[in-house]
Amino acid sequence: MIEGPKVSQGARFRKFALQLLVGGLVGIGFASGMNALIQSGALGALDKSAMIAIVAAVVYLVIGLQVCVGMALPRAGALMLNFEDEAELRDQRRIMMWSAVSMIAMGAMLAVLALSAPDGPIAPAIGLTVAVIASTGLVWASLRILRDMDELLRSVTRECGEIAYYLLLAIGGGWAVLAHLGYSPSMRMLDFITLNYVLLLAASFIASGRRGMLRMR
Repeated sequence: MIEGPKVSQGARFRKFALQLLVGGLVGIGFASGMNALIQSGALGALDKSAMIAIVAAVVYLVIGLQVCVGMALPRAGALMLNFEDEAELRDQRRIMMWSAVSMIAMGAMLAVLALSAPDGPIAPAIGLTVAVIASTGLVWASLRILRDMDELLRSVTRECGEIAYYLLLAIGGGWAVLAHLGYSPSMRMLDFITLNYVLLLAASFIASGRRGMLRMR
C-alpha cells in the first residue's frame, strides 16, 4: 500500500496553533458580543440556567460557522478542520456541509430557548416555532449525513450515542437523585436540555478520540 507524505512535527504544531488561534478568536468574538448584549439589557434579565444555555449554544454556533468557513476556503479549511489536505476535505464536503447545518440548528435552537425564558426578550410562541423548525432541520441533516457516512463514521456515531446515553444516565441521574433527596436544587427543563447538548458534544469528542480521529494530521 502506498502511503501519503508524512507530516512533520513542526507542520503539526503549526496546524494546531492555527486551529487554536482561529477557534480562540472566533470564540472571544462571540463571547464579547454576547457579553455586550447582556450588559446592555437587550436580552432581559437572564438567570444562570439561561446564561449557561447561551454559552453552550455559542459553542455549537462557533463550531458550525468554522466548518462553513472551512468549506468555503478549502486550503485554510484543511488546516482548521484537521484534514490531510484539500482533496480529503472536498471528498467529505457533503458530510461536513450537513454537519454544519446540524451544529448551527442545535446552537440556534438552544439560544432561542434560553432567550424565551419568562424574562427573556423572545415570546414563548416564537421559541416553540424556532425549536420545531430547527428540530426538523436537524433530523433532515442527520438523515443526509447517515446516507453519506462510511462504516467507520457510522460506528463512531453509534458509539457517540452510547457514550452520551451513559453520561446522561450518570450525571443527569445522579443530579436527579441528589435533588430528590434534598441535597441539591432540582433541575430546570432548560438545564436538562442544555445538559443533553453538552453531553452529546462531549461524547462526540470522546468517541472520535478513541478512534484516533483527533490526532493532528
